[in-house]
Amino acid sequence: MDRKGIFILVTCFALLLAWPSLTKKIWPDTGKPDAPLIGDTNAVSNASSTGTGTNAVATVISKATNAVAAITAEATQVQRKPEQLLSISDDKAEFVITSHGGGVRAVNLSQYLANSCDGEGDGQLVSINTNAPAPILSLGGGSQFNQGNQYELTKDGNQVTAVGTLANGLKVTKTFTLTGTNYLLDTSIKISNPTEAPVSVPAHEVVAGTATSANPKEDPFFKGVTWQAGEDTDKVEGRWFENRTLGCFPGTPRYQYNPEDGLEQLNWLASYNQFFAVAVIPKALENQFRVVSITEPRHGSVEHDASSIDPNFNAWLLTEKDFKDFSRLTAKLAAPADTFSDYISKNLSQETTAALTQGGDEATALVLEDINRLILSKDFFADNSYYFESTLALGEIRELKDKRIYPEDTVRLNRLLAEQSWINEMIPSIKGFQASLLHSPQVLQPGEALIYNYAVYAGPKEYKGLAQLSESLNNDLEEIMGFGGFFGFFSKILLLSMNWLHSLNIPYGWTIVVITIIIKLIFWPLTQASTRSMKRMAKIQPELQAIREKYKEDPQRLNVEMMRMMKEKKVSPLGGCLPMVIQMPIFFGFFFMIKSAIELRGASFMWACDLSVADTIFTIPGLGWLPFLGVPGEGLPINPMPILMCVTMLYQMSLTPQSPTMDPTQQKIMKFMPMMFILFLYRYSSGLTLYWTVNNILSIIQTKIVRNQDDDDDTKSPSSPSKPGAPGPKKPKSSLPPVPGSPEEKAKRKRVKGMPKR
Repeated sequence: MDRKGIFILVTCFALLLAWPSLTKKIWPDTGKPDAPLIGDTNAVSNASSTGTGTNAVATVISKATNAVAAITAEATQVQRKPEQLLSISDDKAEFVITSHGGGVRAVNLSQYLANSCDGEGDGQLVSINTNAPAPILSLGGGSQFNQGNQYELTKDGNQVTAVGTLANGLKVTKTFTLTGTNYLLDTSIKISNPTEAPVSVPAHEVVAGTATSANPKEDPFFKGVTWQAGEDTDKVEGRWFENRTLGCFPGTPRYQYNPEDGLEQLNWLASYNQFFAVAVIPKALENQFRVVSITEPRHGSVEHDASSIDPNFNAWLLTEKDFKDFSRLTAKLAAPADTFSDYISKNLSQETTAALTQGGDEATALVLEDINRLILSKDFFADNSYYFESTLALGEIRELKDKRIYPEDTVRLNRLLAEQSWINEMIPSIKGFQASLLHSPQVLQPGEALIYNYAVYAGPKEYKGLAQLSESLNNDLEEIMGFGGFFGFFSKILLLSMNWLHSLNIPYGWTIVVITIIIKLIFWPLTQASTRSMKRMAKIQPELQAIREKYKEDPQRLNVEMMRMMKEKKVSPLGGCLPMVIQMPIFFGFFFMIKSAIELRGASFMWACDLSVADTIFTIPGLGWLPFLGVPGEGLPINPMPILMCVTMLYQMSLTPQSPTMDPTQQKIMKFMPMMFILFLYRYSSGLTLYWTVNNILSIIQTKIVRNQDDDDDTKSPSSPSKPGAPGPKKPKSSLPPVPGSPEEKAKRKRVKGMPKR
């Protein structure tokens, strides 16, 4: 491969990696960060009376300490009753309804463990939306909704009713009915006017769910919000909110996404993580929504028990694991170099200050206790308002600062301010994405009501079940899988093939191996022809170089002569890259399928206990700062599968013949190409690296087989002498002129010089 070919290869690879971000720059999203609340087409109907029962409700067990309780009471802007919880469940899921917001606080999935590796963890179940700031189907958007965000809950069989009264006298009645069909919850929200005068309903939103992490090990890049309007499906993920140039260079983070005006009827709106999703399916015309970037705690104290969901205080307090290097923080507090650290240092207790000089575990515990005491204080922002002024450009911090309603809002704000102030010392919290349906203000006459009816899906991203729901609901809910457009066809085929092989009692890890072997056998003739073509190409490089030298001043004649030479020698210029190009859709099909196929979650293969995440066998502490490889706060994970992938790629490249005319720089680029792949895939799911490793091994075997066959053909060729010492057939005369400076050219010059003059 010449320099031009190397340049084209590297450029194409770079464009491939940067393509999602590049398209956003060329064809920017139409989402408007600060679009107003518009568009409510739900009909107004006559109100009907709904009775409220007196069933007992479960009470939350507060895990906050006495100090937390005291500060909470002092910081409360809206006094709320203790949180009450009721749940409805079947054999697949438990929906936990909260009195704080009158929505779904959490959905516990009985068939999925939070820790996907068998034999590990404490047996907790996957819980959806647990760490989200707002319950699913809670109302927000104005002081009337915030101050009336408390409901009385009653339960009747598989139905829970939540009844609350807004500050302006409007009555809100919500019903949640478990259908028992594929994680579906049938819901209704009615805002009625029981008074004798017209009452305004302010612009408001219905929270459709929040994309939060179900497992700390899952890939945070596969988390976002997707929707279908008409026949078009679109999504917004963390990369859009990060707003990085070409996906690499930092930019100004975005906080809010709003679709363009004139959106068609919304079929569904779904928030999702790598393997689970919450989809709200309107039963009437709705066409406006927004998505905001929110922060979820890195570690939660939430238990997956309907009677003990923490109201999100403890989850925001700091632990030693929140810091990249806690000794660096203690050194900064001992000799503060900025006003924020100086503020913290001056507010440490005398006992903590004395312990700082000695260090050790006692000093760490005391420092954390004092910092958390300050974070729980409602005066934290006011005491440092000048220092925090620059952070107010961040949308979430600005909104929390202006709209703190409940005590946990203040604690969450203070935690985010600390992260921004100690950005080099702290590990940032995880980002989630909250989706909400938007409704414009209206006026309700006495006896009138607004009614919103929804079907809510909260469960796994399992293709077969979603496809069945899509058929029954007459929508394309299976698009939540995120298989993509063109590559989605291959993803579905690969997923169906993998599940079919698994139905034959083949473990999922081995189904990937079997599918890789089948794909390699299908493309065997093409790859074999490519390998032979590359070998012939290497053999004719001297002749091609001679043509380049002869016609370097005539590019058109050069191309004609080179193509003639390749045709005579049966060499295809695309022979080396054509098999790779043809197999690229399959690779991307594997990529999109493996990233969201819940079938691989918890599936083991050899040392990998979960093919949906990296196959980490142990971690080297202190190396978490390594780009792409390290995990901040944890260290460098040792993942054997991507290492094997890199080794097999290097060996495969050593077997591939390289052009003799390739300069050393080009050869180094080709040698280090596997290192680029290991950087991008080191912490990716082991299922994909398993596929690539097996594919590399099969390619190595095929290359060796083809080489041996070609060597046998050369030894049996008629051009070889039949007896030792016997002269072989004469080589045909080349129609090309001899290369200047070669022995043939010198001999011809001597013959011409010795010929008699005419």
